[in-house]
Formats: sequence, C-alpha cells, structure tokens
Amino acid sequence: MRTVDGREMGNYSADWFLYNEAMWVLKKYRSKRTRQEYLGKVRGNRGEEQMQRLRDEMLLLWQWKEGQKNGASTAS
Repeated sequence: MRTVDGREMGNYSADWFLYNEAMWVLKKYRSKRTRQEYLGKVRGNRGEEQMQRLRDEMLLLWQWKEGQKNGASTAS
C-alpha cells in the first residue's frame, strides 16, 4: 500500500497499523492537548518506545500535510 506521503508498506505490516493509527489520531484529536493526552495513554499501555514511534509518525504526517498546504508537490 502507498501512504499519502508516498511511502510503500504492506497492508498487514506493523508500519501500516502505525501509519493508520497516526492518521486516526490526527483526525480525531484536533488540539495539541488532546493529542498529548492520547500519547500519554499509549505510553501507559504500550510503553515509551511505542509512544515515541507513534509520535514520530504523527509528526511526519503533520509535516507532510503542512508542506502540502504550502505548495509542496505530492510524492509519486
């Protein structure tokens, strides 16, 4: 499967799950505070490493989205 930012990954892979969770969090939790609360729950349930991976994925997608707003071309 191809992500919105152009990365290829298997649709049953852990990376695909992480990508979809990050997309879901960014859509559902609109404020920084609510996103941080969600990440805090992830830290409590899954640990620091998994929280950091999700945070990094969310940041990557947010930066891509901001680049699109500012006229960056889409990945092919």
